[in-house]
Amino acid sequence: MYIGRPRNVVIVFLLGFSLNIFTFANIELPATTKSQIKEVSSIARHHHAMIYDQQKERLVIFGGDGPQSEAQQWQPYGDTWEWDGQNWLQSSVKGPSPRASHRMVYDPQRKHSILFGGVSPGGKLWDDTWRWDGKWKQLEVKGPSARYSPAVAYDEDRKRTVLFGGSGKGTDVMWEWDGDAWHEITLQASFPEPRARAAIAFDPNRGTVILFGGFTAKQNLNDTWEWDGSQWKRLTVSGPAARANHVMATDFRRKRIVLFGGWSRKPDMLFGDTWEWDGERWSEVAQTGPEPREMSAITYNFSLQQVFLHGGRGKEEQAYGDLWFWNGEHWIRIK
Repeated sequence: MYIGRPRNVVIVFLLGFSLNIFTFANIELPATTKSQIKEVSSIARHHHAMIYDQQKERLVIFGGDGPQSEAQQWQPYGDTWEWDGQNWLQSSVKGPSPRASHRMVYDPQRKHSILFGGVSPGGKLWDDTWRWDGKWKQLEVKGPSARYSPAVAYDEDRKRTVLFGGSGKGTDVMWEWDGDAWHEITLQASFPEPRARAAIAFDPNRGTVILFGGFTAKQNLNDTWEWDGSQWKRLTVSGPAARANHVMATDFRRKRIVLFGGWSRKPDMLFGDTWEWDGERWSEVAQTGPEPREMSAITYNFSLQQVFLHGGRGKEEQAYGDLWFWNGEHWIRIK
């Protein structure tokens, strides 16, 4: 376990025309260790995965896509980074092969994270499962078919990781991870149309998992579904415009699901809006904040009790490296 010294973390942001400074006082920030080989202020990428490690009290990022040279050659990353409250620290620990559009979920019951799937150059799809607990370990388990961009979330009530859809073969089958093995779920009655690049998150009000949007070969979707552990139910509610490549995370302090950004196929456009789900309805809560983008990474920071968002791809296909948090009213960029 990392041992660090208390430091004040100062966050500076512009709101309107005034300068605001936020200080998170006396936060215990882990010290840099020999397993960390580089320290930078930002890392630009999209199609990556980010979780909050509750044991180490750090944001953790793995992989993704972005420019790796001055010639802007886009190649997936195979690196692991941790945010200590001030900088991104690159880990020297070896792990999964370079990839993008994989998914990573923190399991608080078992105190580690699980990474699954993704895609590498040449269209190589992955069906491997990895565990992160400060080091990477590939788990010798059978599970979902190789795929990228599935919808994955941790069900806090049932202590299981839920996986639905994605791009690849066999993506019309749903799976759950119980901490030791993957289990194929037989779907009965109605269920969401198979799709990729949807978003999913736990609803603390309903005790279910909520899925929104995504796309099929024909169209983007704007439907809302809930999974209660035994069946899917479509919720008859209005909400965000049809989109894919958006992100969702649970704000446990405020008992809301936060949705940001995404991409529309027709018309071809990126979103920069923010929506919240309160267990009954969707509400648009902001149109300002991070620039419109898709394929960001989002998670809930349990120490600071805020939803954090990192990176993504912009309208000029640029990779963002900015880090933001949502305070329930505004997005605040961390400088």
